[in-house]
Amino acid sequence: MKSKIKPTHDNVLVKVFNGEETTKSGIILPESAQQDKQFTGEVVEAGPKANFNPGDKVIFSRIPHYRFGGNLMLIPEKEILATVEEGGE
Repeated sequence: MKSKIKPTHDNVLVKVFNGEETTKSGIILPESAQQDKQFTGEVVEAGPKANFNPGDKVIFSRIPHYRFGGNLMLIPEKEILATVEEGGE
């Protein structure tokens, strides 16, 4: 997926997989109401100084980021906590 947003420096554009959460009683909690939560997503595009590639799965902290189109976030590389490698045992 090519994007029109081109990250600069070490910024990373991520498609967020999770956001709102629903309680057992059915109440929807927006991201702003969730404390100390980590989010997962997929790198769409990375700036020239970032060490990520499109398609990388990442985990990042819940701090304010720039949000675009609902599920896209622009995140500084230092805020990405880990990558997720699928497969293997």
